[in-house]
Formats: sequence, C-alpha cells, structure tokens
Amino acid sequence: MISQEYLRMLKEVQEGELEKMLSRLKTDIIGETELNRVRIEECGEPLVRIIDYVDSAAISMTEMRKRFPNETLYARRSVAEQLSKVAKNVYPNRLKFFDAFRPVELQQRRFDDVCNDLRCKNSEWSDEKIRAETYVCVFPPSWDLQTPPPHSTGAAIDLTLTDRDGRELDMGTRYAEFENPLMYTNERGVTREQRANRVLLVTSMAENGFVNYPGEWWHFSFGDREWVAYLDKAGLPAIFSRAEDPWKADRKETGLEARLE
Repeated sequence: MISQEYLRMLKEVQEGELEKMLSRLKTDIIGETELNRVRIEECGEPLVRIIDYVDSAAISMTEMRKRFPNETLYARRSVAEQLSKVAKNVYPNRLKFFDAFRPVELQQRRFDDVCNDLRCKNSEWSDEKIRAETYVCVFPPSWDLQTPPPHSTGAAIDLTLTDRDGRELDMGTRYAEFENPLMYTNERGVTREQRANRVLLVTSMAENGFVNYPGEWWHFSFGDREWVAYLDKAGLPAIFSRAEDPWKADRKETGLEARLE
C-alpha cells in the first residue's frame, strides 16, 4: 500500500521534475555515499510479472541476464501498475523491457565483469577509482536490506520504446552500451531524432511517476532509494528494499529446491 505522502511525491514528479531529468549530466549522478543515507521502510508490496500488467510489452533479456528459457521479468506491483499507464500513453509505440528485478547474485557477476574490464584497460587506476567508475553503470551488490542495488528491489526498470512493428526507436546507443559516452541521458552529440526519442521516453515515464537515472537513458525507478534521492526527498524513506527472487520462491513452493539438494 503506497502512502498518501508517496502519492503526493508521485504528483510532484509529474509536475516539477521533468525539466531536471532532461538536463542532468554525468556530474549530477548521486554518489554511493550520499545514496546510502536514504533509509528504507519496506512496504511489503509483492513482485508481479510485468507482462500481466503490460500485455503489449516485449521482453528482451540479454543472454547474460536470462537464467532459463521461460524466465520473464518481475517488478513491484505499483511499478507494474504505473508501467501499464505508460504503455497506454505511448501507444501506438510499445514498451520493450530489458531488465527489472535482478537478483543480487547476477548483480555481483555484472559488477565484477565491469570492474575487471575497467581494471584491465586502466591499470593505473586505484581500487577506489575503479569502484567509482563501475558504480556509474552497475550498482555495487549488497545483501544489506538498507543498501540494496536498485534492480534487486524490483523498483528499477530498464526499457526502451519500439514502433508498432517492434522496431526500437533510435536512442543513440544500444541498451547497456557502457563504453559509449552517449549512454548518458542528456549527453550532447545525439541527433535531433535521437534526442526527440529520449525526450519522449523520459517524459512518458515521468508523467507516470518514474525518475530517470542520468547515467543511463534506459534506467528508471519508482519508490527505491534512487527515486527518493533524485527527488531530493532524503528526509523520507524509500519503500522498497531487496525483494525475494521469485524463481527461488517458486522452487521452494514446488519442492524442487529440496529435491535438488
């Protein structure tokens, strides 16, 4: 259940935050230390399948992300409800999802991969510099319920827009193209068409309460620590902590996990 205070904040996103989202640069990314000051009061809302709320959605997980053939993407219920409104607003365009809830184990693997790649290419960098640069594109993994990675809460979404035939709108980079500086939402250098497509995506999401992360044009959140921090509402708690992996929960319910031990 979302409190009245959060409903008010959602309205504030719609009314006052769009201009900020369309102007933030890499230098405006909120650092790990500051983000860790945002406390969490878990509201207990369940994860749900995005496809059950956005039936026109395309689900396109990368090979590294997808763990088994029939895996789908989950998000917190209120996140999915807001996404259903976004889908109606962008019609006849469609939403294409790359990631949503992501278990900490996969976050660890992704973080380590980026760290190792940066270390190989920048041998003179300190460990602190490596971590800071990795943080820009992959949040550090954590099992602490007060410092979860955004995706592990089920409140962060990676997505883009497609036309009615499923062709992705040109955003200037591919999803997760971390070596391309144009991945930053408001980076100069994109074409007029690419900028217009980004504005359409950010505007459609902001009108339904989401906040964009300035380091990635495709990343949005609602109700997690990033959402609170970028709204500059650090006095209020985030409402989503780490969520239980639905795949593991399903295995427990069917007894599969016990049989495999």
